[in-house]
Amino acid sequence: MKHSLEGEGGSLSAGRRPRLGPVGVCRQWGPAVLLTLGLAVVAVVSAAMPRQGHTLAVIMPPWQGFPQAARAVAHGGGAIKSVGAWDWIVATDLSGARDVAMLYQQGAWLVVDASAAKGCLGL
Repeated sequence: MKHSLEGEGGSLSAGRRPRLGPVGVCRQWGPAVLLTLGLAVVAVVSAAMPRQGHTLAVIMPPWQGFPQAARAVAHGGGAIKSVGAWDWIVATDLSGARDVAMLYQQGAWLVVDASAAKGCLGL
């Protein structure tokens, strides 16, 4: 004797789970996926935040190149320690939050802790 259940997808045999469509999968796994991605983003951002006394990676717009990166670092009183995979990425030692703000004023797209970005930026 076969039992059947009537559901949204038609009849279901007893003991078999209904197949979830795309909406059902999103409802079931969506919150867990979003939480995991959110935690990963927080971990990456906190690891890349510039810290006092650490080497900083300064990422300038690609069309400005090394001369503008060198000017921005020199304007803040720093010296270039190394050049990244592209000439518009440089590593420098600057000491304070004021120096980081100054790099942004000079046109830097991003200023991050170089130790966190070493593998990605070729420093």
